[in-house]
Amino acid sequence: MSGAIYTEALLKPRADGTRPLKLNLGCGRNTLKDDWVNCDLTPGAHVDLSFDVQKDWPLASDSAGIIYASHMLEHLTDPF
Repeated sequence: MSGAIYTEALLKPRADGTRPLKLNLGCGRNTLKDDWVNCDLTPGAHVDLSFDVQKDWPLASDSAGIIYASHMLEHLTDPF
């Protein structure tokens, strides 16, 4: 990605001191750096977290501040 597509206000530390996650869903081999959590259905060396986005996510509720999903939605079998 070139340039910020989000506002830093989305990533302000919370009251407990933690920061919201930046998720890159359906990363494939296109991983992002700078504290992004690269997620994909298929595990791999480049994937930080492997899970099916159409099922329960292995993350706490309200843990993400930004979700980036480029070229991922068209691969869902049941998007609605």
